[in-house]
Amino acid sequence: MSSRIFDVLSKQIKTRLIASGVHLAGSIAVISVYLGFVLFVWYPYPYSVIHSVSHVIWILVGVDVVLGPLFTLLIFDVRKPRAELKRDIGIIVLIQISALLWGIGVTYEMRPVFAVFQEDTIYTVVKKDIDVDRLPAQMSLPAFWERPKMIYIPPLSTEEKIAVGIDAVKGTAPDVMYQAQRYRPFSADAREDALRHAIPYEKLTDLDNKKRAMRKFLDRHHGVMEDYAFYPVESAGFTGTIAFRKSDFSMVGLLGS
Repeated sequence: MSSRIFDVLSKQIKTRLIASGVHLAGSIAVISVYLGFVLFVWYPYPYSVIHSVSHVIWILVGVDVVLGPLFTLLIFDVRKPRAELKRDIGIIVLIQISALLWGIGVTYEMRPVFAVFQEDTIYTVVKKDIDVDRLPAQMSLPAFWERPKMIYIPPLSTEEKIAVGIDAVKGTAPDVMYQAQRYRPFSADAREDALRHAIPYEKLTDLDNKKRAMRKFLDRHHGVMEDYAFYPVESAGFTGTIAFRKSDFSMVGLLGS
């Protein structure tokens, strides 16, 4: 009798593990596609750090990869009526789809669309920060499958700086980095201007903690300090120092991360 009970329990556990494993494999496949877009298209490093997308990812992984298959393991029972089993699995999948759609909506809406070089600083900008209708004709938001675009704002004259400052104090206009009508393509001339306004190397190594950060950066990315141009980088909730490779002005990473 006990042997028969053991066989029945073993069979039930085996079927639950198989069902949960299939559910897990499907969940991982779906999440992998989503993470591919998030980490390689919408938030390629270092945007993923600057815009702190990890909390959304962990919530989705917890719901779709952990809880979904775990619930399947707990509720799957071939002795249930087929309609009841379909209903239970359907509820779990519906919760997972809802969480995934929420994650897609949040990460897409808050993804950086532009990295704006203005004066001597890089500002990462999301769509809601700017009036898209005021973008110049030659400018456009990145498509669904495109990475954030590098943008240039030409230097302001003294009169323009005064006017922008007055407007900022009055609250009648956004800060200059959010004024979409000033955006220009990041041309060769823009690149030369940016290189002239990089942070002086002596300011990057004038303290011991800065020297350690620089050594860590070079160990990770190789080369020498003079191969890179460094700039302050800012977003709504982040400030740091970002590095570009001088040879092609490609974004390399953050100093100290």
